[in-house]
Order: sequence, then structure tokens, then C-alpha cells
Amino acid sequence: MANNLADLTGIWRRESLTIEQGQPFEDSEVYWLQVDDYFADMRWPRQPLAATSSLQSAYAGRTQWSPPTMTFTHHIDLTQENPEDAGNLMMVNGQLWEQGQVTIDGKIIRYKEVWSPQHRINQASKTTVAVVDTLDEVGYFVQVADFAIAMNNRHGAISAACLRQNRPGHWRILHRIGRIESLNALMPEHLVGLIQETD
Repeated sequence: MANNLADLTGIWRRESLTIEQGQPFEDSEVYWLQVDDYFADMRWPRQPLAATSSLQSAYAGRTQWSPPTMTFTHHIDLTQENPEDAGNLMMVNGQLWEQGQVTIDGKIIRYKEVWSPQHRINQASKTTVAVVDTLDEVGYFVQVADFAIAMNNRHGAISAACLRQNRPGHWRILHRIGRIESLNALMPEHLVGLIQETD
């Protein structure tokens, strides 16, 4: 398992979710970006018609790693349901298993998420973190190689975007929530002009 948070730096895509004793399944696109103790996570349903449903979520903040437990503190949270969550992490055959529990309507529900790395991280990999924390806005921009998530909460309105660079100089929006224009100040200036809505 990872010795410190730096070992978890990367782009993680969820492969499956298991709830209680049920069968593993995946009905959403889920990306988690980690750079040192900063994280950003976006989730949205694979069915386009459900894109505005409660299945989409976005949160970002800081993490604390006390092996085997990772604690995520949500400084921004679209649903505002959990200011913090924690799970036990372990590497199994090159995948990261996260096991934990959540409380919904007073009932404890156990889960397991299986995450796959999307990019081999090395010293040459580009990572960028930008944070805004003022009376008017809390914002995070987290980039790992060819993936980035930008997210802010401005006067209670949350906007977020998950981006991927398909080729040099061409970034595509994988998913967006709210007003992407409000995220421009968070992102590197050169990247703002390169974002395309479609391939």
C-alpha cells in the first residue's frame, strides 16, 4: 500500500461499486484526481437523460492519510450531504480498493469502490493545484497529466467541470455543472482558451 499521500497522486477512474452484499456494478462516470493532499472528484450518470438527476456529484478539498484510512474533507460539495468521508484503501492487482460506510437516513450502509489508475505518474508528469478561499468564493483546480477538475462555490452556487486533453492543445469537457465561465479564473490562462465542448 502507499507509504504517503504522494504515492496516491494520480488519476483514478472508478470501475465498480458494491453496496452491502450486492453484486458489483457501475452506472456512472467517476473520476478522482489526487495531488499530494488535494483532491477533486466528479461523478455523473452514464445515461445522458439522467444528467440532471441527483446521481451527479462533485466535491473537492483536502485529504488526510493515516494508513489504511483516507479521510476526505469536502470544502466544496454539490450535495452538501457529507462534510467528510473516510475509507480504507488497499492495492489489489494494480487496482485501488476503497471500503467504507456511509449513513443514509440513520442507516449504516457499507460499500466497496474499485478504482483503476488512468495514467502512470512519474516525476515528469504535470500536476497543478490552485486554490481560492475568500469570503465570496471557495475554488479548487486540480490537474494530473491530461485530466483536470475545476470547481468552485461562489455565493452558494456551485460550478464544476471535468476536462481531458485528448491531444496537445485540445481539452474537452467530459462533464459540466453550473456556469463554466465562473471557473476561468481558477484555471491556468493558457488552458481556458483551449477548451472545446466536443471532440
